[in-house]
Amino acid sequence: MSDFILGIGGSLRSKLRPQEVEAIVSNIKNREMLNYLVEKLSRDQKLSNSDLCLIIALYGVKEKGLNFRAVNLKKIFREGGKVKGISQFKKLLEDAKGLIISSPVYFGDRSSLIDDFIRFAKEHKLFEKKVVGCLSVGAKRNGGQETTNIYILKEVNDCGAYVVGNGPPTSQYGGTAWAGNIGSLREDEFGIMTSLGTGRKVAETVLLLQEPSSYPEKNIKISFWIMQDYIDKLENQIKEIIASLRDKLINVEWDVINFTKLKVKRCKACNICPWDKGKKNGEYKCKIKKDDFAFIYERIIHTNGIIVSAYYDTDKRAKSVYQKVLERVRQVRRDNFLLTNVPTTSLFMADDPTKSEDLFSLKVMTSFLRQNTILFPPLYISKGLEKDISKFEKFCRLVSYNRQFFKKSPQYLPIGYY
Repeated sequence: MSDFILGIGGSLRSKLRPQEVEAIVSNIKNREMLNYLVEKLSRDQKLSNSDLCLIIALYGVKEKGLNFRAVNLKKIFREGGKVKGISQFKKLLEDAKGLIISSPVYFGDRSSLIDDFIRFAKEHKLFEKKVVGCLSVGAKRNGGQETTNIYILKEVNDCGAYVVGNGPPTSQYGGTAWAGNIGSLREDEFGIMTSLGTGRKVAETVLLLQEPSSYPEKNIKISFWIMQDYIDKLENQIKEIIASLRDKLINVEWDVINFTKLKVKRCKACNICPWDKGKKNGEYKCKIKKDDFAFIYERIIHTNGIIVSAYYDTDKRAKSVYQKVLERVRQVRRDNFLLTNVPTTSLFMADDPTKSEDLFSLKVMTSFLRQNTILFPPLYISKGLEKDISKFEKFCRLVSYNRQFFKKSPQYLPIGYY
């Protein structure tokens, strides 16, 4: 079976059979026809808003040249714990290269159908190596769409999925539609745009992550961004990991940037950003000149993979510059998404393994999706370092496969600014 993206509908209002969804998408020839169908299907009020978002996203997949399939969870996970066609569904999940999950919003979270699906897929380890994007529909503009998407993306990311947002021009957390009554989606241009973008981004990423027939010989650069550390505990551990991998990954150049040792000023929140429009794309254009950020800027943007790292000190003595660095990479995003499609993950280390990670991997995921990167599963340093090192090696090899597919950064549009 050729590569395909699976669209997963989690609406409790859904009436469409999967074959009908696939037929509708197959018959859409261009954007004009898509717009016409959104208007017509909305006025006919025969589709749930979540189903219509899924159709829009699957058309985005079609635009990128990939095949697609669809499932209606309402037909699979029945009331009272009954299931129907679960073997066929499991096979579809196993074969799909990517997933687009569409859910209505219930108090800032997903539907019970989506919850049943995620529990099933987690139990059978079906998220690993899947590219996943999300769509959500809420009755209010700020009705929990983003939290719904973020909860889903975080959960599947922890289970091994590669998660993406909706891509430019907004590059946020997926499709976020504003529609309460059936048929009202046609009034929400933003929801339509972000749903279409999610489909395109998932398909684009599936194409980027195809393994080549041979291991690339050209060098790649993996960057560790140390955001929080105490007396070099994390930096020393990272150096130990690098030493263990040098012989296995001879084509990797390692770059450790310990931001806690650098002078990083707060962002000035300039109305015009990047400031110096006369410079070329990718050059340092920030108004702030007298700190270390200007001198390491090229190291920040010229990388093939990023591991955003933090050490948790039980006594809370660790120095953190995470928020300042996030403010300053605003320029990276606004200078036409210079980190587009760069594989990114988080690394968390704690002396006491029983301590929580203080939301670090969640914060990295939500922040770097805004940079139009691809979020890989989070990494942890524990006492069993050998096991951890194998996960680092896996991340680096995937980065090495994908470096040859990186494309020119898309154009940033300042939506929300005048």
